Amino acid sequence: MNNRGVALIMAYMVIVALTALSMAYLVSGISENTIANKLSKSTQALWLAESGVQQALWELNNNSCAGCSNCLPNRCVSGTLASSGDYDVTIAATTMTSTGAVPSRSAANPITRKVQVNIASSSAFSFAAFARNRVILLNNATTDSYDSSLGLYGGSNVGQDGDVGTNSSAANDVSLGNNATVKGDASTGTGGTIQLNSNSTITGSITHANNVTIPSVTIPSNLSSLPNSGAINISNNGSKTIAAGSYQYSSISMANNATLTINGNVNLYLSSAASALSMGNNCNIVVASGAKLTVYVQGTVAIANNSSLNNVSKIPANFQLYSSYSGANGVQISNNGNFYGAVYAPDTDMILANNI
Repeated sequence: MNNRGVALIMAYMVIVALTALSMAYLVSGISENTIANKLSKSTQALWLAESGVQQALWELNNNSCAGCSNCLPNRCVSGTLASSGDYDVTIAATTMTSTGAVPSRSAANPITRKVQVNIASSSAFSFAAFARNRVILLNNATTDSYDSSLGLYGGSNVGQDGDVGTNSSAANDVSLGNNATVKGDASTGTGGTIQLNSNSTITGSITHANNVTIPSVTIPSNLSSLPNSGAINISNNGSKTIAAGSYQYSSISMANNATLTINGNVNLYLSSAASALSMGNNCNIVVASGAKLTVYVQGTVAIANNSSLNNVSKIPANFQLYSSYSGANGVQISNNGNFYGAVYAPDTDMILANNI
């Protein structure tokens, strides 16, 4: 037997085996590199999608993206992060979907990841005025909106989101007096109707399908447990200043031309079940620059002729009024008053009268 021939055949077999093994390692290495590359880009796309969610939430919270749920299928917000990819966000009524793409959405075969989050308004103030029962705007009263991120209210910064609504299914439980205007939508419960008097206007849509959950006001325990310091009575042309802190009083009564100034972050609980806050003619509550006033009341609130809540910032969130009163006409703001604030009074009527 020719040993040289056998050795040559054996050498060839070893070379073939080593070549096959090398090819297997090469294919495995290429496959693992491809998988790792795809995983890296997929992770990158996921973080881009997360970035889109965070950016959209910031935009919503700062009013820059207000109303984008009404303009679908348009994007709410989009962005590019250098050369690493981009994201695209859309918002529906209760969901937000963000798509991250690498190298970009416009690429031929991008790697994409989606993130979807459920969203809902946590604010009690998604309407200019909303009630279980009646919403009444008397003569020359107006509701509208503005974007505080664009500066103070007025001029070109006046919007059409001053919506009003009720859960009521009764006739005329949204009622607009002469020359009253709702710059926004108006809505009732199923079967409800809306009453428009002479020259009154609703600029937006009118619907009849409300069933909004409206919890009653609960007085925070950190306020109800405070000692009651009695009534604040400010006489004609008098003034008083309340510094930052939390306080319980039975009531606040302001005679004609009186002024109450709020400095810092102030939380008040007015415990009287009768008249909790009353302002006579030409009175002013001044919420100073950088200050915030939150008031909880058990009794009625009456802001009379030419009296104003002079919220220096003109940001409604800097004055918030919560009423647990359950009788009739619990919150009344009358004739020629200026009011930059938010009122939550689910168990009583709120009446905005002439020229508000």
